[in-house]
Amino acid sequence: MAQNKNIPFLYTQWCKILKGILKNKNVENLDDIPTGSIPMYFQEYIFRTLQDGIKHKTHFSKQLQKNPKYNHFKEAIGNIKDMAESGQTLTQYLSKGIVKNTKKPDKLLNDWGIIHFHLSNDIQNDGFCKRTKELLFAYRNFNNPTDIYFLDIFEHGHWTKKMIVEIIHSNWPKAIAPFRVECMDITHNPTDDEIKSLRGANINSAIKLNDGTVYMAIGGGMTMLGTNMWSTLNQNSTLRFFIDTEKKLVDEFKISAEALSLVFENKKLTIKLKDKNIMAIQSPYDNLLEQL
Repeated sequence: MAQNKNIPFLYTQWCKILKGILKNKNVENLDDIPTGSIPMYFQEYIFRTLQDGIKHKTHFSKQLQKNPKYNHFKEAIGNIKDMAESGQTLTQYLSKGIVKNTKKPDKLLNDWGIIHFHLSNDIQNDGFCKRTKELLFAYRNFNNPTDIYFLDIFEHGHWTKKMIVEIIHSNWPKAIAPFRVECMDITHNPTDDEIKSLRGANINSAIKLNDGTVYMAIGGGMTMLGTNMWSTLNQNSTLRFFIDTEKKLVDEFKISAEALSLVFENKKLTIKLKDKNIMAIQSPYDNLLEQL
């Protein structure tokens, strides 16, 4: 297939590198995603998982510790806590959609920054734990990704309850302070059911809590596709980076873009020309590569 002249050759190679990484993570149905959109869905995958090797600092809400169900699920929650703090993979407790349908956005995460864990230590043949009706909701602080905040035990379908944000606000208001709306008020505070309808249509909505505090897009916000706005911005900046880099190298070495190759080794990207390293990339996504 001929290279699309509007897409940088290096960017296409970058997309293929990320696709290969996702395949190694057992992510399915990647061929359903256009090659140029792989970086966006790769970032979605990073947001939805707790990457191996990252030792997280865990926080427990007052509501969770007082919940009568906490003692019943204490063993599973304790395992999740210990594995998060030691940098072990936690994918087995998370949604199967992470690997089986990565193209479907996690709107609870993209809107409010919330992931959910199933509360069973019974690992099934597919590598995931037994699914449970009860779920541990946790807030991912993307501004400080090593912190994870365990909120409370909810059930499937409780994706749009404002109580979720109330718990974060009452326990760790500083963690979500950047998403506080302070320059204006909202004339209508959507109900839980209205949030469900708005989120279903990929519409971002501000919410007002019991004390009058207004928040919006705690998880980064949704695009018209329902994907994370930060994922889209990351993809756009990556595309711009490779457009500029490729043009610079083509002009400097008087070559065609097809002569350049992008190599990913030891979590580092290098551009080569005829097997000779000509540039070690220092890019906006170096931190992302370190999470692999």
